[in-house]
Amino acid sequence: MLSESQLRSLWWRAQLLEPRPQTGDPAGIVRTIGAIQSQEPPSAALALRARGGGFDASEVEHARVEDRSFVRTWCQRGTIHLVAAEDLVWMLELLRETLVAARASRWRNLALDDAIYEKARRSLRKALANGPLTRAEIGERWQSAGIDVSGQRLPHLISRAAIDGDICDGPDRGRDRTWVRIEDWVEPYSGPFGQEALAELARRHLVGHGPAEPRDLAVWSGLKVSDARAAWAQIKDELEELETPWGPRWMIATGSRTNPGEGSGVARLLGAFDAYLLGYKDREPAVPPPHTKAVSGGANLRVAASAAKDGVVLGTWRMDKRAGGLEITVEPFEELDTSVFADEVADIGRFLGRPARLV
Repeated sequence: MLSESQLRSLWWRAQLLEPRPQTGDPAGIVRTIGAIQSQEPPSAALALRARGGGFDASEVEHARVEDRSFVRTWCQRGTIHLVAAEDLVWMLELLRETLVAARASRWRNLALDDAIYEKARRSLRKALANGPLTRAEIGERWQSAGIDVSGQRLPHLISRAAIDGDICDGPDRGRDRTWVRIEDWVEPYSGPFGQEALAELARRHLVGHGPAEPRDLAVWSGLKVSDARAAWAQIKDELEELETPWGPRWMIATGSRTNPGEGSGVARLLGAFDAYLLGYKDREPAVPPPHTKAVSGGANLRVAASAAKDGVVLGTWRMDKRAGGLEITVEPFEELDTSVFADEVADIGRFLGRPARLV
């Protein structure tokens, strides 16, 4: 039986949060975690910082835009993620059916049918042949082609094209995202298909999130729970089962006895929508129940930037830009010596290239 702290210790380790590699590359972190949520790109960069040293924010963007070792697009749960370039095609092939089905009712409400989408898709591919386009520019091209892009129709048509594997994010243009054709951006990597892809997704989730269970995989990926259980069954001979206060959990067997540890006092400042809080059905081991709503909830289901120690979220934090640099305010749930986050504050300053001060 794992204790609560031992379970968190194993999660912390799988997430590369402890021990945190002192040298690493952003793409390697993305591959290990499986995918990094990026609906707020600065928070995605902070997620990579928390999991590796030796690079800064500019190198994260260089890896995405110049090296193109990972891609930003809609993937897991139909939400914007960073995904390793070699994983993009097979992950989208595997997840597409459930992601499209999850949007079907919204599409009906917007009067978007397959005929409209196919017309938009052909028009978009033709327009992007001349290079990246912003959302506004795509809207203009579609309007010229006689496609209604009013209201939420425009973003839904763009995201559907991404889920279908036609487009992904290109280089940002100031504060605006742009989109490109995938074949113009990265090599067409081959990968597992069908049931092999399902099994591989389960392995990848367990490497970056184990110990976990099938419902965790479903929540993280957007798969149906039945498909997640089928994935578990395929790799059952590769798994080690562990008992926890929340029931059985599994991790990839290493051939040696699991040594979970009890935590070493390591503190981390995790950005909004961090992977540590998005890979499991139940966040209770990481977030004490009285503080669940402080961390996640609200109309937009935001997951707050979290201050954690040994895998337990102890509060939230925010960053404000000041004339002299960055001011980072930690707001603990209970009385806490926030100086435990001083090293993290200094490292965020290093990562962003501005002096940072803890409040």
